[in-house]
Formats: sequence, structure tokens, C-alpha cells
Amino acid sequence: MRLVVYVLIFLLLLIAPAQCQQTAEDWLKKGDLLLNSGKYDEAIEAFNRALELNQSYVDAWIHKGVALFSIGNYCSITLILQFLIMPLEFVSGIVLFKLPSNSCSI
Repeated sequence: MRLVVYVLIFLLLLIAPAQCQQTAEDWLKKGDLLLNSGKYDEAIEAFNRALELNQSYVDAWIHKGVALFSIGNYCSITLILQFLIMPLEFVSGIVLFKLPSNSCSI
């Protein structure tokens, strides 16, 4: 009986860390809650965590842009737009519009 208990505890210890890991979607939801609460810097951090897990997560980029807009960081929004539009320009073979270049970083 003790062996069964030890095996169950061991299995729970193996499974628990995998279930505690947050996904990009989890970070997006957390960021949205923070954004809606007016905690823009914390929301940006949550969106950054989502983007660390999935760089092509368009919703996270857009929501990060909204948070940046809310704090007046228009320079970074321009870079996000460039990042999001670049694949469209490449696929279509035409330039949709040219955003001004700048030395900002996201």
C-alpha cells in the first residue's frame, strides 16, 4: 500500500510543473486584465511574455500596441505595425504603404 502512495506522489510531482506552465494565451488574458485595469506597464510585460512563447502571436502584438498607445509610446507602435505588415508586403509583392523609419526599439 505504501508503494502505491509513493508512486502516486511521484507521478503528481512529475505532472504538476507541466500544468503550472502558462501558455501565450494565458499571458494574453492576464495582459488584457491588466490593460483593462489601467496597469499599462504590467500589461506590456504580460504581452511580452506571450510573445516570448509565440513571436507570431498577432493578438499579443496588437494588444501590446494598444497598451503602448495608452502610455503615449507611439514610436514603438510604428515598429509593431511594420512587423505586422511586413509579411503582407512580402506575400503580395507590393508595398502597401511606407512607414517612416526611426531609431526606436520595441
